[in-house]
Amino acid sequence: MKSTIIKACSLTFAGLLIGCAARQVAAPPAAPAPEPAAVVTPVEVRLGKLIAVNQNTFTLKNEADTERYEKAVVDIVNPAYARHVPGLQILVCKGDRGVNAGRYVQLWNFDTQARRDYYFPVPDANEYPVAAAAFEPLNAEFEEKWEFTSADFVESDTVRTYTDYVLVGGDQIAEMPLVGLLGIHESTNLKAGMEEAFETFITDKWYPATLGQIPGFDWFVYKGDRGANIGGYISVAALDSPSRRDAYWPEPGTASEAWTEAWRPFEELANEFNTYFDPADTTAGEPVDVYTDWVIIK
Repeated sequence: MKSTIIKACSLTFAGLLIGCAARQVAAPPAAPAPEPAAVVTPVEVRLGKLIAVNQNTFTLKNEADTERYEKAVVDIVNPAYARHVPGLQILVCKGDRGVNAGRYVQLWNFDTQARRDYYFPVPDANEYPVAAAAFEPLNAEFEEKWEFTSADFVESDTVRTYTDYVLVGGDQIAEMPLVGLLGIHESTNLKAGMEEAFETFITDKWYPATLGQIPGFDWFVYKGDRGANIGGYISVAALDSPSRRDAYWPEPGTASEAWTEAWRPFEELANEFNTYFDPADTTAGEPVDVYTDWVIIK
């Protein structure tokens, strides 16, 4: 995806109250009542059937700006996308567990692959006229309200790359869940030649048995179709909130009794899921789970 640099000036407001006690004067006209503060309704995030994952992460240069930045995302960025770019949310997420803990990332959340193809018909084109038209009013809104510049952020040293991941078996799922946290796990060790069998297992057995069965939790598999990891897979733990994740896993790698009981009916199916993968080689002899839990700022 092409990055859009957004910048704007900050607005300040001031007032001055002048009184006179030396002599009586005619009372001035009553000042108009102040405009009520705009009420920002939190934007719901429904996990899309195509997500573009940017490998370039970033932090704020001044950590003291964290609260102000995240508030700006909630008050300005999320509502702007909801108004101007149907079917696409560019989610600002913050890692709170895993390899990117403490860093931010942008995830492009498309409701469908067809929507991605509408805005971006081919990969890595020089121009996208439909997307440019949709983004024009959004960029104008950011120009007016956004207070940050590129100098406020420190980007990772990773070469800027992305992968568009399409949901495996997405045509079989009528509605995706509302989410507040995405645990993205890199599944790089699928056994050679098992791609078709794995995708059939996911579509015909995994989804029908598991989706909607555990409160606030679903597990999806996506496959890269554009970008750096074409043909590669990621698994996405979709949770409705960070607190739900904490209830199931109070600490990384530590499951609660609530999770153990909820997962018990699916243990055999999970074992079958794992047969499609080769364990990673480590000195401890245990598979490596490369993941980040991304909390969606909303």
